[in-house]
Amino acid sequence: MEITVLGKYGPFAKNGGSTSSYLVKGKSGYIMLDCGAGSVSKMLSMIDINELECLVLSHTHFDHASDILVLSYAIDFLRKDEPLAVYMPNDNSKLFNLVNDLDAFKVIPIREQSDVKYFFNDYKVKFYKMEHPVLTYGITLDEGRQILGYTADTKMCKNAEDIAKYATFLIADGAFLDKDFTENKPHMSVGQVVNLAKKYNVKTLISHVGYNYTDGEIEEEIKEFDNLVEVAKENKTYKV
Repeated sequence: MEITVLGKYGPFAKNGGSTSSYLVKGKSGYIMLDCGAGSVSKMLSMIDINELECLVLSHTHFDHASDILVLSYAIDFLRKDEPLAVYMPNDNSKLFNLVNDLDAFKVIPIREQSDVKYFFNDYKVKFYKMEHPVLTYGITLDEGRQILGYTADTKMCKNAEDIAKYATFLIADGAFLDKDFTENKPHMSVGQVVNLAKKYNVKTLISHVGYNYTDGEIEEEIKEFDNLVEVAKENKTYKV
């Protein structure tokens, strides 16, 4: 399994970057995790859209979902197969209802219940309800020996711990430097992500990087653990 970072910023990007989006390569196709601003153009420069198996939207905040309407155009013009499966929370938002009405997509509402089993070709999939102001799901993609975990946007919570514990490679929301973090923030801090990585000995990318931080500032906070934790790099492909 490989994952390419299409966008790592939130709530908006800077210096030509993109907001949250990742492209996962399996044995039989690709999965897109979130669809932030600028992500579709990057995705189309890397793969044929007919290789895209599905899109998972963790939640309907625009920095994770704004390019989905652009993606609908790309599917209408370029995709030869059936509509693209989109897994997303049914939060009854205007965006959910709009996406559900588009012919380009087959929307499958995410359910967290243990009796619901999801399989994306190569992967056994599990969704986890996270702690964020809107209905949000993290995910694990289990390929057998390798398991990708993605917290999406969340405060520290039991399900963030469970994703980290289960994963062999983790993408985590580390939106705040410790000096700017308070418990009422809707995201985790860099220090909290480092502690997760240490506790479960899981290789971790810090993502959802704040527009007001440089990579260097974040790297200063994780320098003692840079063999285990690093800042996500856009357009870089990581082996899971």
